[in-house]
Amino acid sequence: MSALTNPVHSVQRYPCPRCGTMTTRTGMGGHARYCEVTQEQLFWTKVDKSAGPDACWPWTGAITTHRYGCVQFYRRVLGAHKVAYLLAHGPVPDGLQIRHSCDNPPCCNPAHLSLGTRKDNAADKVARGRTPKTMTKFLTVEQVREIRAARGRLSSGDIAKQYGITQSYAFTIWAGKVWRNA
Repeated sequence: MSALTNPVHSVQRYPCPRCGTMTTRTGMGGHARYCEVTQEQLFWTKVDKSAGPDACWPWTGAITTHRYGCVQFYRRVLGAHKVAYLLAHGPVPDGLQIRHSCDNPPCCNPAHLSLGTRKDNAADKVARGRTPKTMTKFLTVEQVREIRAARGRLSSGDIAKQYGITQSYAFTIWAGKVWRNA
């Protein structure tokens, strides 16, 4: 029995995951090694552009715990929004980072991405109300004294509602971890 008729040695054809061409599994490399589909083309296949040019283009691949897209691009693991910016606008200069104007972490629409410093990004976060209340709510010394005096009379939940802070921040005030001089 020859290798051509033996079912154990039969050649199985499958579509290339990159370009769809029917090919055979040939071990290390083979068609996939020489496939003409680029990393850029592969990247954009994982971005959903169906909503239109002005809408968010969500990343459909792997997502981090912080909801950002994650992709291996030329042997480096990068954020999907960073790759989208890189492909559309070029490399990110040192000291700058990519900011989303849409506040949507999986978005890869280059029109929604811009450069800025960490300080710019933090200012965006505060301006758009995406920070915890403890970060944006500044208490006065008098309010801190009132919070400390209310310990035992009011719950941390009541304090949080009254002063616009979180319960955990009320506990840190009571424990003296913050506002030590008040």
